[in-house]
Amino acid sequence: MFVDGSWRIMVVGKDADFDQRAVAITPYGTLVLAGRVGESLVVDADTWELRLEHLWPGGGWRPDVQVVPGPVVGTRGARSREIRARDCHWPGVPGTDLPRNLVLRLDALGVEAPAARREAAEAIDPASAPLVRTSSDPGFDVRRPAERREMPAGRTAPGEASAPAVRRATTGW
Repeated sequence: MFVDGSWRIMVVGKDADFDQRAVAITPYGTLVLAGRVGESLVVDADTWELRLEHLWPGGGWRPDVQVVPGPVVGTRGARSREIRARDCHWPGVPGTDLPRNLVLRLDALGVEAPAARREAAEAIDPASAPLVRTSSDPGFDVRRPAERREMPAGRTAPGEASAPAVRRATTGW
C-alpha cells in the first residue's frame, strides 16, 4: 500500500503464532518495525510504501495475504487510520479468516489545511492506483497527468533520434 507524507506507525495488536513486521520502503531507505504491541516507527517521506509481512518457519519473511486499510479519520486536525492484516489462509480453521494477525495505527504528523488533508486522504485510499514517482523533481505531483517537456531546439534526449518537436494542443479548461 502506498502512503503520502509523514506518519507514525504503531503496533496496537497482534494475534499470531508467527513473528510479524511492517516494512516501510522510502526513497531514502527501508525501515522495519517489529510486530510487537507498543512498538512504533516514524516514516518521514513524501511518498512511501508500507508492506506487512510474517516470518514463515524455515522460509523467511513473506508478505501477508490480506491487508485491510481502514478509513482515514480526522479529529481536530489530526488524522489517523487503522490497518489490519492476516498472514495466511487456513481453510477450515475457525476464526482464522479475520485480518487480526497484525493491527497497526498510523497517525499523521503535522497539521494540514483542510484541502491538503483531503488530498492526502485520497492519495492513501486503498482503492487508488499505486503512486509511482517518475521524476526526481520535488515539484512533481504523481496525482496530476504528466506534461510533455520539450527539449531545447537542436538537442535530443539521450537515445532518441532527432525528430520534429510535437506540441500538444491546449484547451481553455
